[in-house]
Amino acid sequence: MEFPIAHPTPDHQKSHLSATAATFVPLIDVDRARDLRFTEELRQTSEYNIDIPPDDPQIYKPHINDILPQSPLTTPSTEDRPSLYEAFAWHVRFILIEFGGAGFAKFKSKLGKPASVQSLPVTKTANHPGHAMHADESTYDGNWEVLMNVGKQRDWTDEELQWFIELFHGNLATREHLEGLRRMRVIEKSAKNHLDFIIFILGLFHLKMAAANAYWRIHVEPKDDHDEPSGVFEYINYLRPKATTEFAAKNGPSFCSMHEIIYHATWTDILECWSIEAKKSFGVDTLDGFAELDPNWDDIMSISKHIANKYLPGDDFGYERDQEKTRRDTVFKNLRVRNQHGLLYLELARAMNWGDVGHLLELFPYYITIF
Repeated sequence: MEFPIAHPTPDHQKSHLSATAATFVPLIDVDRARDLRFTEELRQTSEYNIDIPPDDPQIYKPHINDILPQSPLTTPSTEDRPSLYEAFAWHVRFILIEFGGAGFAKFKSKLGKPASVQSLPVTKTANHPGHAMHADESTYDGNWEVLMNVGKQRDWTDEELQWFIELFHGNLATREHLEGLRRMRVIEKSAKNHLDFIIFILGLFHLKMAAANAYWRIHVEPKDDHDEPSGVFEYINYLRPKATTEFAAKNGPSFCSMHEIIYHATWTDILECWSIEAKKSFGVDTLDGFAELDPNWDDIMSISKHIANKYLPGDDFGYERDQEKTRRDTVFKNLRVRNQHGLLYLELARAMNWGDVGHLLELFPYYITIF
């Protein structure tokens, strides 16, 4: 492929070329015949199977209840299933030990890692770059060209696609176009042509970007909140005084800028919670004063769990929110919501970095409601 880069002139306008890259990632510890042979089964429950009446109950229709956790967000963990409440309490302890001052560094050896749910094993993986493709992924035709080209590089056979699924990874636009292609090809008969073998895998980094954007829309974008004492915009004025215009812009800040603000705002909020609880329990005005009292690990554990309970929305949050304005603490209510959104984001990032698949799945429903 040639990519002309000359600057356009009145006599020679710039040409447009589209190129798509692909990479092939071998699956680890997967028995192809046992684990990937169910294309035909998917066909029998697919909404794109025109041989099944639209109202047939065997057609699978995803519903939020399929992935909602069976217990509330703040429910303590059981022995075989640690909850997000425990993960949040771990983050509360981590923030104190890491950023609360040198007096808490002695607890690093006790902090450990949060209990995981279905973590991926640490495995060295390999990926194989595919040939670049002269195809425009912004169109349905372009996505079909990519599919066929990838199939040739992968050396697909019609018989394979009749029985075995293929996992595809891409951005959300790729998902939209692949679903559109399937809708267009419902009258086809072969598995290759009606595309039942396609299983799309969500790009978790795109989820992380959407989560950062949602935090901005809720806690930063509303102009009425810019002057709120201890609001996120107050942190932005302090941390990024020359970038306030970026955060107030119509389209919001870059992902990296918002990512950093979420972390710093959440750290600050949680440290303030520690200061309040240390004063209530030990009568000290600062975290340094708390450290000088030489608290033990049981104290740290107890207060961290109390903070995760008190400073996050609980089962009674809906009742409190429905009270008359004169009977509710709006500032504290907003702080609890912001703490929850901040800790959800921190846990999302941690679970992604550590391969904690179980906690990632538990986070999805909460982000669905936030989005």
